[in-house]
Amino acid sequence: MRLRHVAASSAFYGVLAAYFAGRFPRFRKAIFSAAALAVLLVAVARMALAGHYLGDALAALAASGAWLAICLGSVHAWHAARPR
Repeated sequence: MRLRHVAASSAFYGVLAAYFAGRFPRFRKAIFSAAALAVLLVAVARMALAGHYLGDALAALAASGAWLAICLGSVHAWHAARPR
């Protein structure tokens, strides 16, 4: 994957947003909007500075987004199935 910065930032900010959205559900929209903006800025900066293509950035976002969804879904299912 050519744009590891984009993939890493989307995974990092996605996990961070999920954590803070769980802690502060009242600010859920603002938290996810800020995370999306941060990832978008990293993607645009990598395309502008390093001369990468839009397709590379979209592929990195799609791959890390899928990985993030699988990981967060697994954690959610584990918490739901855990006996209390």
